[in-house]
Amino acid sequence: YNCDSLTSIVIPDSVTSIGEYAFYNCKSLKSVTIQARAVSIDNSAFEGCDSLESATLNGVICIGDSAFSGCGNLTKVRLSSGLKSIGKEAFLLCSKLISINIPISVINIGAEAFRVYFQDPIKINYSGTKTQWKNIVKGGDLWDYSKGYQVACTDGVLIK
Repeated sequence: YNCDSLTSIVIPDSVTSIGEYAFYNCKSLKSVTIQARAVSIDNSAFEGCDSLESATLNGVICIGDSAFSGCGNLTKVRLSSGLKSIGKEAFLLCSKLISINIPISVINIGAEAFRVYFQDPIKINYSGTKTQWKNIVKGGDLWDYSKGYQVACTDGVLIK
């Protein structure tokens, strides 16, 4: 929490949960690598990490609400193939995140998970079909719908 000198972190496979606000507002943090299995990232764990550029989330099964909210320099996120849930506002205001690959294992995405303001929405690449995407439980608008959205699925693209 509020660590000023931490620039990178590797979470070992012995960790099963990253607690709420664990790395909140760590302004110098540039990269996060999670090597663990069956990890939960709790609410706001990395919120406000302005310098964060990349997050490799191997083994993560749940991303909590606002987990990466306000990480304005985040450009690369690698999600675990076993990811089940993405919380509301999980990547809110990640304005440099242009696209993200969502694995077929995801069954729940919270409201405004990928919302950015005054720019094109984050493009979603989904590893399932359009029908499977439609069956994911979504907590509401994922993007700023005034800009439209695009989800590339294995059998075509959903555009609004």
